[in-house]
Amino acid sequence: NVFAFPNAVNGSLWTLPVEAGAYVAIALAASLFAGVRARYAAVVIGVGLVLLSPMVNLEVRIPVGTDGRFLPTIAELYVAFAVGALMWLERERLSLRWRYVALCVGALALLRTSVWNDAAYALTIPYLTIFAAFRLPAAVRKLTDRTGDLSYGIYITAYPLQQTVAH
Repeated sequence: NVFAFPNAVNGSLWTLPVEAGAYVAIALAASLFAGVRARYAAVVIGVGLVLLSPMVNLEVRIPVGTDGRFLPTIAELYVAFAVGALMWLERERLSLRWRYVALCVGALALLRTSVWNDAAYALTIPYLTIFAAFRLPAAVRKLTDRTGDLSYGIYITAYPLQQTVAH
C-alpha cells in the first residue's frame, strides 16, 4: 500500500521546522535591510529562486511513497513563504485580478514539465491562494464567518485520519 507509512506519526507536522526557519530567514533579512520596504522578502525570494534554478540544481528532496513523487524542496517552500510575506507587506497595492490568475495558471501549465516547475509553483501558488481566500463567493464567506477558518485544523488532522484509513 503506497499510502500507508507505518513509521510516521503525523506527516503534516514536517513543515513546522521549515516554517520556523522561514521566520528566522525573514527576520535576518529584515535586520540586514531595515528601513527599505519589502526588500527583505524580495531578497529571500531572489536567493530562493537562485537555489531553485536549474543552474544550481539543488536536489534536496524527500520521497513520498513509491511512485516517484517528492515533497517540495525546502527552497521552494522558503520562496513561497517570502512571496506571501511580500504580498502582506504590499497588501495595499496588491491587485487580485482574474487576468493575473490566468497568467499564474498559464505559467504553471507551460512550465509543468520544465526545470522551472518548482520556481513556477513557488511564485504562483501564494497568489492563487490569496486570490481564492479573498475572492470567494459571498455564500462561502458567510459559511466561514460562522464556522471560523477550519483549514489548519483539517490540515493537521488529515494525515492521521488518512493513515488510519490506509492501515
